Amino acid sequence: IASKHDRSVYQAVLAWLRQKSPCVLPIPGASQLETLENSMAGFDFVLSDEECEKLDQEFSKIGRASCRERV
Repeated sequence: IASKHDRSVYQAVLAWLRQKSPCVLPIPGASQLETLENSMAGFDFVLSDEECEKLDQEFSKIGRASCRERV
């Protein structure tokens, strides 16, 4: 999924977290400007419903909440 968007896995997970709920805002930590810029790139694209569902399935295997669950 990440490579389809030319993003890192970390950036794709940030996008997925951002799409989980309007009440969820991931706050990545960064000690260097380059790390912050890399993290911010996870906020400027949108995953499709199918991609989000795929990540839901993968994360559900380790007990994480679904992208479609709303707070």
